Amino acid sequence: MATRRTPARARRGSECSGGKATQTIAALGAKYVEDSRECAKAVRTIQVRESRLNAHIIPTIGEVPVGKWRVEHSRKVMERASATLYSRRGKEDLRGAMAAMRKLAWRVGWLDRSIGPIDGLDIGRSTVLSAVDLEPFTESFSNRLYSSIVW
Repeated sequence: MATRRTPARARRGSECSGGKATQTIAALGAKYVEDSRECAKAVRTIQVRESRLNAHIIPTIGEVPVGKWRVEHSRKVMERASATLYSRRGKEDLRGAMAAMRKLAWRVGWLDRSIGPIDGLDIGRSTVLSAVDLEPFTESFSNRLYSSIVW
């Protein structure tokens, strides 16, 4: 009995035919943006994803084969990005992009599901200074602080 090649099976077969070892993170990034377009994501969402890829992920690990992508590579991306991403939110967004790319790589068969290239990846804490950190506590400081409160 012959198996019918429906469009979904044909697409799945063509996605997996690329081979795990030959696809790079840069190719996965292009696939991620293409997949976003196919899912009819907003134009601005696609632009932000492309920007994040081009600024942080591809310059750092773009040449790494998807099958060899490990947490060390993801840490390298986060370390390099920390030079320009100061907010915790920006770092979380970058980690989210790598998580989405991992899920896509699993779905298309470019990465074995037993491999988690962002598992255990710490985002790190942002440095947040409070008024107490900036100035030693004195009575004049206390008076200014008290007078700045709107009652």
